[in-house]
Amino acid sequence: MKWLIALVVLCAGLAVSAAVYVVLWNRDPVPNEVGACLRKAKLPLVRSADGLSAFRAEIRANPGLEPVRRWNWGRTKGLLFEVPGNRFALLALWNDRGPSLAGPGSAEKIYRTPARYSIVSVEAPDEGRLERCAEQASG
Repeated sequence: MKWLIALVVLCAGLAVSAAVYVVLWNRDPVPNEVGACLRKAKLPLVRSADGLSAFRAEIRANPGLEPVRRWNWGRTKGLLFEVPGNRFALLALWNDRGPSLAGPGSAEKIYRTPARYSIVSVEAPDEGRLERCAEQASG
């Protein structure tokens, strides 16, 4: 009987430990914070290549288009692209659960499959709202 009580207590302890791990150590609040800021700023999330039609022309004109800003929030990372003349800006976030945007060719990767990343959003014309949302997540 004592071993049965010990087994129940052990199982309860493991369940509580697993719940604490999932809630505290396994959470990634950055995409939620940035997403909330984007909704508040009325900036759209892009889930398909059709939503990036203006970006496509820039990629073709500048095959080596590089981000102007990079963020590393731990599990989540972000890139900001700006087109000269403030025509538009693009923000992309990714985490360790999806493909990486580190390294060359990140603009092309975003254009081909925006739905694979945590957040992809475009601001046209560029008024700096995307950058402010990403900076707010930096604390």
